Amino acid sequence: STQSTWQTKLAREKEAKIHAIKNRVRLYQERIRREDKEVRERKSIVARNRNTLRQQQRQLQDAREQLKHKKRKALSQSSDIDRDRTTTCSELTRLIECRTQHHVRLLSFVFGIETDKCKNTFRIVSSFVHEGVPYRKQVPYTVGTDDETATALGHVAHVIDVLAKIWDIQLRYSIFPIGSRSYIREDRLESTLEPLPLFFVRGRDRKYAQAVALLDRNVRQLLKVRGFDAAPIRHILENLRILLEG
Repeated sequence: STQSTWQTKLAREKEAKIHAIKNRVRLYQERIRREDKEVRERKSIVARNRNTLRQQQRQLQDAREQLKHKKRKALSQSSDIDRDRTTTCSELTRLIECRTQHHVRLLSFVFGIETDKCKNTFRIVSSFVHEGVPYRKQVPYTVGTDDETATALGHVAHVIDVLAKIWDIQLRYSIFPIGSRSYIREDRLESTLEPLPLFFVRGRDRKYAQAVALLDRNVRQLLKVRGFDAAPIRHILENLRILLEG
């Protein structure tokens, strides 16, 4: 009886241990299933993320290609714009130069200069049109009365002033062309300085000579800017003729 009781007890303990092991195995299996499910879900997420990443990489590659294409197109357009701008600027420069030359030719027609090589003298030939008929009036520069010389200097002053405006050149000495009573000022910055007369006045010989010298410097300034040789030994009308005919 005692042995039977002990065996029964051992069988119960063994059954309890087996039951406990089965429960533990079942728990492990459920845990493995859960973890396996989580792994599959994570694999699915990774796969989706990988696909998304590949799509984004393809989109990025497409965007890079589009950017390269746009850059090439922009460079091509920029080159076309620069070429058009250069062409337009060249055309505008040519038109401005043609218009300037036309104005100078008109000025040369109105205030032409004739040279007498035999007598080594110069004459200003003023041309104009009255009722459809052209007229030419000669104004001597070196020979004649004081009024004739003053008129000639007034013509020269007016031509120089107009040429400077046509070519947009700032003259070193200010000119006030008032016909035979024209003036020139020694310094443009000093507006208080007295203008020098380009006509003869008794007792002011030095100022008159200085005014003519300043006028000649203005002519030589225009020659230098326009690319001509500004020789000081040439006659002022010879220098002016070079400007009008050049």
